[in-house]
Amino acid sequence: MAIFASNQDNEFVVRTANSTYRLGRPTPDGRRQVSRDGKFLRFKECRIICLAEGERMILEIIGAVPGSDPLSSTPVDSVTVV
Repeated sequence: MAIFASNQDNEFVVRTANSTYRLGRPTPDGRRQVSRDGKFLRFKECRIICLAEGERMILEIIGAVPGSDPLSSTPVDSVTVV
């Protein structure tokens, strides 16, 4: 499942081989709360750059040091709209 205009305002549960991520509803400027089940993330807010099954999830980290690399996950196994 890729993120399309029809579901971009939803919350998502994203499963990879190593982790389960929870992405909250976006704010008007596209920021989302993010968490990872059972594992610490060094940030709480992000913007989705890429999210599609079979591809790496790429998140822009909000509040990161300018020039920091985005988060890149292992390939996405599933995306569930919640």
